[in-house]
Amino acid sequence: MQPAFTNPSPLRNVTSFGPLSPTCHRRPPQLSIASPPPPLRPSDKGLPQEHASPAEPLMGADALRTALNAAPTDKLVVVMFHARWCRVCRTLSSKLFRVAEDFPNVVWFSVDFAELPNKPLCARLNVKLLPTFRFYKPKADIDEALDHFTTGPFGAKRLVEHLEKQRSSE
Repeated sequence: MQPAFTNPSPLRNVTSFGPLSPTCHRRPPQLSIASPPPPLRPSDKGLPQEHASPAEPLMGADALRTALNAAPTDKLVVVMFHARWCRVCRTLSSKLFRVAEDFPNVVWFSVDFAELPNKPLCARLNVKLLPTFRFYKPKADIDEALDHFTTGPFGAKRLVEHLEKQRSSE
């Protein structure tokens, strides 16, 4: 007895799944090792480094703990959790210079949410939305924040309100 289909279908030989196939509408991106990555910060676009943010970057829980212990006792510590890909974070980073001028009694730090050493810290502090600001007294433990909030594109005004509240409670 002969099988029902003795000859393969001609359609099987016509279809090609290669990346340059005329039937394939998606081609893989042409990445080159020699091409630099796209700019992610204002400082990467040729602007001076001081235009990025007045906050000192930190990596990991140990760095934050060290920064809190090294901060002067008469100043408030503000930590901004951000990511380079977050447009709102980039906008607020540039506005922090004006806020920092109005509040000289504040020490600024930043933690990049997307960096691998900061992932456990962000999970421990329950940082899920960006940007998030946390306020600390110097020499405080990481978990003992005075205040924290998450903000949107008009966050500079909200940040100033929270800083005023902290200034009046001192």
